[in-house]
Amino acid sequence: MTDPNLDPDMAPVHHGPYGANVAMEKWAATRKLKYVKHANCLHWISRGRRCGYCRDAHGSRDWMDHVSAWKGDDGKRLLLCQPYQFGLGDCQTLIDACAKFNLKAYIAGRGWYGFGTIAIELYPKDQP
Repeated sequence: MTDPNLDPDMAPVHHGPYGANVAMEKWAATRKLKYVKHANCLHWISRGRRCGYCRDAHGSRDWMDHVSAWKGDDGKRLLLCQPYQFGLGDCQTLIDACAKFNLKAYIAGRGWYGFGTIAIELYPKDQP
């Protein structure tokens, strides 16, 4: 029996990144995206190649929390970061990372992870 007090979109699913839920499935389906395992670094989103262990992956910056990589049927890449907080200092490190890795960023409000997180979407600048 389902708890009527729980948001049905937050129900867990057993595939995808850590914290995957029904909201994630809806988010990915609308955008025609597939989860890419072990590709959660800035090198992957900027170059399309995983670099193995690196200093520019999950946790390297405060806003790189609940990071997941996604790829569309058309080959377009998206790195999704879902931190609990995003302050002025984080703004500067995001701007710096975008400049260093030739990325564009969108702060898209609430992500599918939930629990008060926001969504930061990173795309390669040369990707339409």
